[in-house]
Amino acid sequence: MINIGITTYNRKDFLERCLESIIQGTNVPYKLFIYDDCSTDGTVDMLREKFKGKGVLLRASERSGITTGFNTLWKVSENYNDYRYFCYLQDDTIVAPGWLKTLVGVYETQEFASDYIVGLFSGHHAPEHPTEFEREITGVKVLLKRSMRATNMIAPYTFWHKIGYIPPNNPDGSPRGFPGPRKPDGSRGRGSNMDVYITGYQSKGVFVPGAAAPTCSWKLGTYCMVIPGLVTHKALSADESTWGNPNIEKV
Repeated sequence: MINIGITTYNRKDFLERCLESIIQGTNVPYKLFIYDDCSTDGTVDMLREKFKGKGVLLRASERSGITTGFNTLWKVSENYNDYRYFCYLQDDTIVAPGWLKTLVGVYETQEFASDYIVGLFSGHHAPEHPTEFEREITGVKVLLKRSMRATNMIAPYTFWHKIGYIPPNNPDGSPRGFPGPRKPDGSRGRGSNMDVYITGYQSKGVFVPGAAAPTCSWKLGTYCMVIPGLVTHKALSADESTWGNPNIEKV
């Protein structure tokens, strides 16, 4: 029914907890794909020791960033079997029991009996992305948004085809998948900007034509469906993110 792709880099402990929650909490057919971006912390050894035979491991030959990892995951997973959906997770994800059954069930209900169109759907509620309106579907509260974080996204492969692969660079020419320089307060910007490309989200809440891809979900006329509470994330700062690790200062 669904392929699950995870990008990871030097976050062995996060990834281990993520995989444990998926294995324990997923009660629909799924296939797991993991893209390791040249980790040096024993991630691959951990996967071989604890999760051998649980999924497909894709190993980068050189550091390539989260965007390349994402593109590779959905391309390889689609060719690997005939599952309908692709779900992307970052490696700090913890899923609730029954998360996928609930998400796919609600999505498929609304898809054929609704007056709105949903492209992406997720179990992770990001309050900074405004809610357009709420609905109740099969007894579940559903939030409709025009954007969502690129940390947990699910959609049919037909939707990913319309989006297309994410370009390696942002609109300003900077590489996607790695953080920008530190700000005066020591913080970093928004990682990979995958959400800008895929959903058309802008940090000030204003969609600027041409700033995101012409095939992003806003221009496709679709909503993002969120069921809060099904997915949480454990890494709280940019330095803990998949794309933040390369620039952590070594003391």
